[in-house]
Amino acid sequence: VPATGVKRLWPTVSVRPGGDVDVVYLESQEKQATPNPTDIECSKPTGQGIRSGLVSPLVDTYWVQSRAGGATFSAPLRISEQTTNWCTTFYTFSGGVFSNIGDYIASASAGNRTFVLWPDGRNGFSDVFFAEVKGKVKM
Repeated sequence: VPATGVKRLWPTVSVRPGGDVDVVYLESQEKQATPNPTDIECSKPTGQGIRSGLVSPLVDTYWVQSRAGGATFSAPLRISEQTTNWCTTFYTFSGGVFSNIGDYIASASAGNRTFVLWPDGRNGFSDVFFAEVKGKVKM
């Protein structure tokens, strides 16, 4: 776990017709979800072994935009409405590879809109959610 407790992963980039750059990514707050600091909160197969530890991956989806060709970006905007704890979410493996998490994140930009797909486990199992981001951010 990084010292900040934050992991940003699986970025996907799209560019709007006017050149604005949109980036969508998952952000995992690696922290305790239970009150007992000695709880093993996560013991989950990963396809590469077992993820086991004292913290949980509490994941949300974010969007940032650059109107400066990627030199600077807006403050992150949370796209997901609920946080997913991937250690309490059911998901499957395909050919021994960790799947259904980073496999299903995507974005596409058209006009003044960005369309976002992301993996989400709010219902207890891995699913794909969709959102549309309209307009531009103020920089």
